[in-house]
Amino acid sequence: MADNAVHPAPLLLEGAPVKTLDEMLSRRLLSHEQYQAIGAYIAQARTPEAIMGMPEPLWRALSLASVLMNVDADLLQPPLFEA
Repeated sequence: MADNAVHPAPLLLEGAPVKTLDEMLSRRLLSHEQYQAIGAYIAQARTPEAIMGMPEPLWRALSLASVLMNVDADLLQPPLFEA
């Protein structure tokens, strides 16, 4: 995998990778095989660096699903300030 590859980091934020994967599957953005392979890889990875070593075909599937779900939208919103 190339070092300059862009990875869908928001998927892994806030400890919710499985919920996001479940939604990707329910929206049919991932196949059952991709869902199982990505979920298994994330479950066995112990560090963010290990997750970054995910095989390229899985990263591509995850990246496309992330874009289609607009998972970066929360990161692009201005912060909410409480009164």
